[in-house]
Amino acid sequence: MRGFKMYHPLINFIYFVSVMSFAMFLMHPICLILALISSLMYIIKLKGIKHVLKNACFMLPILIGTALINPAFNHKGATILYYFKSGNPLTLESIAYGLAAATMLVTVMNLFMAYTEVVTSDKLIYLFGRLLLPFLLSYL
Repeated sequence: MRGFKMYHPLINFIYFVSVMSFAMFLMHPICLILALISSLMYIIKLKGIKHVLKNACFMLPILIGTALINPAFNHKGATILYYFKSGNPLTLESIAYGLAAATMLVTVMNLFMAYTEVVTSDKLIYLFGRLLLPFLLSYL
């Protein structure tokens, strides 16, 4: 994957913006699972399996926590599984949406890890330096 790092910074930036946009806005379960698997494979290719296993220690609790917290706040759905003591229903759809949102969150976090590996600060300054220069000079 050293070859993709050597591409023009605009190509790298457009790639990551489009992939992250698709990962955030496509909520179909198959798209989410494919995006998660692809992002994990890409991180393994960039940084190795040890880095992925080390990050799994904090990604897995985020995934489980987000999936469990969502049904406590989202009560929309037709398939009622249980009623809380407060009278709010626990629905199957809220659990499914919580899993989808958690998968999306972990996928985007993985993509940002890959983004920071590929698009370095030098490339970011190359892309946006001319846009930021007038703003920076106005503060001097």
